[in-house]
Amino acid sequence: MTATVGVQAMKRSTALRVMVVGSMPPPVGGTTVSLRQLCDFLATSTESCIVVDSSPRQSGMARALVRTARQLWRDRREVDVVSLHFSDRAAITAGPLLWLLCRFAGKPVIYRQFGGEFARTFFALPAALRWWLQHTILRSDAVLMQTKSMVECFSRISPNVHWFPTARESTSLRCQLHFAVDPTRPLRCVFVGHVRRAKGVLTAVEAVNRVARATLDIYGPLVDVDEAELTGPGIRYRSALAPANVQPTMIDYALLLFPSRYPGEGYPGTLVESAMVGLPIVVSRWQALPEMFTEDEAIFVDAGSVEQLASEIQRIADHPALLRARSEALLRRARDFDAVTVFGRFVRICNEMRSTRVVNNARRV
Repeated sequence: MTATVGVQAMKRSTALRVMVVGSMPPPVGGTTVSLRQLCDFLATSTESCIVVDSSPRQSGMARALVRTARQLWRDRREVDVVSLHFSDRAAITAGPLLWLLCRFAGKPVIYRQFGGEFARTFFALPAALRWWLQHTILRSDAVLMQTKSMVECFSRISPNVHWFPTARESTSLRCQLHFAVDPTRPLRCVFVGHVRRAKGVLTAVEAVNRVARATLDIYGPLVDVDEAELTGPGIRYRSALAPANVQPTMIDYALLLFPSRYPGEGYPGTLVESAMVGLPIVVSRWQALPEMFTEDEAIFVDAGSVEQLASEIQRIADHPALLRARSEALLRRARDFDAVTVFGRFVRICNEMRSTRVVNNARRV
């Protein structure tokens, strides 16, 4: 009741109107789920939230850009702030053009970059294209980066960079940790995410097959892995999970395995969901993943190392009491990724932009 009253009070006091531009689900993925959750939050905490789905899934990129630009321009008078939310490819192709359209419309712009590889992508571009991005999307009134390493990198280029991590709604659900209570049970491990080689799913399969007392359930859409490759005495492929079912499913497991080597890895929603319910994590030292947790909160292994992963699973199997401390530490860390905190920060940035614009307009008059 208190949270609802707080949101309603925020809505009455701000009367903020926001336009969100980006790819919405389907398909279900880390970026589309994150954007959907932000839009759901804005729908209850602002006067209005206009969503412009820029996904090219049906019409291709060129037609999607035209469709998006047309809707943005049509609804420009209905909003105070426009926010653009893109991954690397869309940032380069669509981002600058839509940014210019917002400027022509006289609207403040928030630019949000998904994923953790944009720095590598940006500095590999020709100088002219880097200049183009630096003088368009990176000149937005606020630039939101998913990882702290990207904030540090782009703060040298843009004066308005903010940390904006992946966020999920907090929950009262808690990991049951049955193995910590009764070590005679199997050590139930789980993998959640796109089932692709770069995400380390086959590394997880091979590692679990080396530990006699461990099992592994795999959830997610098959991308470049066949179900026939997910084999072993304790290995089961369980198909994909709806976003609302991720946390209720996680609480029945003892250990999340995430040995990713995915090039675009930022702050995966899977790890945030796991922290929210206190499910202990074994994760690879890869890109920005070590930023998310300390060594006391998550167990880190070298990316691609079956030996290290199997060794850590065996260590948990031999010392189940380790699970409880990891779980409690993750629950504390999860506060950094709480949707009310992270998305509330987004609303404050929007309000600051709107206030600045009102003051500047008054000065012109």
